[in-house]
Amino acid sequence: MTPMKIGIHYDIPFAEYQKIDAISGSKLFKIKKSPAHFMAGLEDDGDSPARIFGRAFHTFILEPHKLGNVLVCPEAKSRTNKKYDEMVANNPGASVILEKEQAQLIGMREAFDACKTAKAFLDGTKKEVTIVWKCRETGELCKGRLDAWNPELKTIIDVKTCGDASFFSFRNDAASYDYDLKAAWYSWGMQELGESVDASVLIAIEKEAPYGVMNYCLDSHEIKLAGFECAEMLKKYHFCKSTGKWPCYEDMVVDLAMPEWKTKELMRKFGDAVVSEEKK
Repeated sequence: MTPMKIGIHYDIPFAEYQKIDAISGSKLFKIKKSPAHFMAGLEDDGDSPARIFGRAFHTFILEPHKLGNVLVCPEAKSRTNKKYDEMVANNPGASVILEKEQAQLIGMREAFDACKTAKAFLDGTKKEVTIVWKCRETGELCKGRLDAWNPELKTIIDVKTCGDASFFSFRNDAASYDYDLKAAWYSWGMQELGESVDASVLIAIEKEAPYGVMNYCLDSHEIKLAGFECAEMLKKYHFCKSTGKWPCYEDMVVDLAMPEWKTKELMRKFGDAVVSEEKK
């Protein structure tokens, strides 16, 4: 791991960011499930297809001047291919994608370019911003990687891929993937480094045609609530690190009630029968 000066850094490659000796939100949030799951999540599971596509997507949208780092393997229909493996081995640090993924990314970039609001949010921003700060309560070094920071609007911008950018579907994604926690983590870091944050924006771009684009502003109250959860998780991490104990689930028996939708469905079908049975 690499020590890094506390502050806001605009010129740190992602590979160097990964080596910074500090806790990131993406790692920390795994402790929600249990400290043991957090420790298991520290193991590097390599370059997954989703990670490779995500890096290429970021290059297409945020840093198109670096498209030379994205290579296409025309002879491979999948990543389980000898030619693909050879291209990866011969081009360390590059994002090697498939032809079908290149077509997707071009479509996504064109859709983004056609969305005036999304482009306006990113105009004049600092891209791929690394922040490093120290938690006052625990003393833990923390880090984050902002897709973009708009210093004029005091706005943090995250660019997301999705299957469906429409409101109800993307709202579920935002909850499932902890986008509120990520926004709170970044806001906390920027504020600790002396920058006020007025808004957190998500630009959602669909991965399939017509590559719909939607722009969302996260609720500031919900970000504040998520900030308390971030602080709670960091305290748990600090305690576990201090004690050297990383427990899993509690050793206990818990009553398992079905989800409300399941209970309602069964009650519609068999509620009268249950009432009759109980009267006997």
